[in-house]
Amino acid sequence: MDIILSSFCFNTSKTDRHDYKSERGGRIHNLYQNMPPVCFRNLGASFEPDYSIFFIGDNFFVDTDTIEKMEKQPHYAKHQELFKSLNEIGKLKVIDYGKTIEPYSEIINNSYTQDLNNIIDWRNEFIQLIELWEEFVFHATYNSNFKRTSKYHWESDELTSIDDILSVLTAGMVGGILDYRIRQNLLNWDKGIQREYKEFTLACLAPYLKHVSSSLCLADKLNAVIHDWADITPLYKKKLINSIRPSTIENLDEHEKCRQLIKLMFPEFQPKNMSALIKALTDKRVEELKKMISESVRNNVEFDNEFANATLREIIFKNQKVNKYKNIVGWATMPLSMIPWAGTALEKGTQLILENAIERRVMKSKSWFFLLSEVTVSK
Repeated sequence: MDIILSSFCFNTSKTDRHDYKSERGGRIHNLYQNMPPVCFRNLGASFEPDYSIFFIGDNFFVDTDTIEKMEKQPHYAKHQELFKSLNEIGKLKVIDYGKTIEPYSEIINNSYTQDLNNIIDWRNEFIQLIELWEEFVFHATYNSNFKRTSKYHWESDELTSIDDILSVLTAGMVGGILDYRIRQNLLNWDKGIQREYKEFTLACLAPYLKHVSSSLCLADKLNAVIHDWADITPLYKKKLINSIRPSTIENLDEHEKCRQLIKLMFPEFQPKNMSALIKALTDKRVEELKKMISESVRNNVEFDNEFANATLREIIFKNQKVNKYKNIVGWATMPLSMIPWAGTALEKGTQLILENAIERRVMKSKSWFFLLSEVTVSK
């Protein structure tokens, strides 16, 4: 399947309560507009892509504004490197998201306006969004490997330290979303809160709702699946349930399954380099991974500690079995060296062919594990 890499709030400039383009007021939030999703688990000297999505997609769409803006954002260096590599193997499709959905602007506006008018129905989903973002902020603040003494050029005329980055995180992607009043206003919405409280809340939440409607329109137009910031997932699921689009929900679930699998088997998963990742994405074994993920969604298979232990036991057993077969192969091919015209070269070549055939047959069902093992950084 083809996957859209979200361009955050790419179609919300008339909706947002803050001015992205202002030199002062929009400086912090300008970091996020048109930015692609980052991994909520790993943080280092730059934001990490959520690599799991790239194992279940065939081609990846990215917004022209995202490509242009990332060149000015050193903390998206790994995304830049990834996109360059995807482009080299023909898997990246750069298009203008805004122009693609422009003919459908009235439909999008009607959709998100209706959601905004029924904001009480979205209360639980927005509270989940806030909690996910707060968790990311905590992780970034206390558990990251950011070099706090370093400074980076965010814009051509200014320097930004890691403390500024942390202030961006604590501010939230949309201005005001982490303000404690948002949660309280949502919880007390039907208890007669003041009008200005409701207006403030709606102004903060509107960009998210329009972003979701715009992205879903884009997905329908491109016949692709959306990969977005993890905190927005509850909003997508709510919108898709309301729209009765089970196939799209299943696609979201596949991504979540792949993310869970990698987190379980390789908790600190990061590619050792882009060459290893790109090689894996073109590897035939990735099809085995896609198949397993798809079947796990259909059959509601849980990736938990029991699954991990069973997988490792089976891999250890099969490794022993392969080694046993290799010993038999070595013994069985020894007589070849006694044939005058065969020689040692034929013996070794025959043994290697037989070993490879046996290993492929025995290990095929767990090929995804070895694929991921080869990609990730050794700890």
